[in-house]
Amino acid sequence: MDETNELLAAVLVQTKNYERAYKIMEGLKTESALIKEAYQKVTYFRAIELFNDNKTDEALTLCNKSLNRVVNIELQALALYLKAEILYSKENYDEAVQNYSRFIQYTSPALDKKGEGSKFRATYNIGYCSFKRKNYDDAALYFGSAIDESKTTTDVKGKTSLLPDLYLRFADCAFVTKNYDKAVDAYGKIVEMKWSSAEYAQYQKGIILGLQGKDEEKIVAMNYLATKFPGSNYADQANFETGETYLQMGNWDGARAAYKNIITKSGFAIFGQHSSIVQ
Repeated sequence: MDETNELLAAVLVQTKNYERAYKIMEGLKTESALIKEAYQKVTYFRAIELFNDNKTDEALTLCNKSLNRVVNIELQALALYLKAEILYSKENYDEAVQNYSRFIQYTSPALDKKGEGSKFRATYNIGYCSFKRKNYDDAALYFGSAIDESKTTTDVKGKTSLLPDLYLRFADCAFVTKNYDKAVDAYGKIVEMKWSSAEYAQYQKGIILGLQGKDEEKIVAMNYLATKFPGSNYADQANFETGETYLQMGNWDGARAAYKNIITKSGFAIFGQHSSIVQ
């Protein structure tokens, strides 16, 4: 009977019916070498299905079963990555980091190329674990390491999808931790690549330049934003920052022009104490 069930289970694995194959394998009294490896595979892929269905507790159980029957090292690495993803989704960031770190020890360029998990993604996700815990120093460190890893990774799929967010998070963390030069460089990269957060990045870049006392460079950055992205939600803020900076510099004409840009765009007429500036 076990022999027949082994054959049936093998067929189900080939047809990717992991749920039924798992149930059959759980009922086997003995296991051949073939079934042991198949069990590792079935529990891993069934765990993916459960995770995708938001059944995280069941997915974690199956993932652990896969990790307890290690025959194939590549599957072991992928199960570690999956386990880390499940733990991350459950906001168990400490254990997620442990499993991402273990995955990094087992991964390889060949495995990374398959795009199911990679050293690049794992490093990026470790950064996010620190980010979620508001540990921005560590987050910046790991996001920076992920940026370095992106230059050589074979995980093209992961790099393409994650790089815009990676640079944004690295820049934000560098800003918060007052590593202004690195923040400016990262925000600049986002603008250069024309990623979706380019307008925000350009605004943040201008703000940092102002914090560094580089008023002229701040004005150039803000004017670039207002001119390049006139319909942006940040355009008015950029003009306002430009006006404020000109005021601090004693450049009344420059301030007047910047404020007029806001008024013209909004269609409002302003009178009163500031009328001498905006007329």
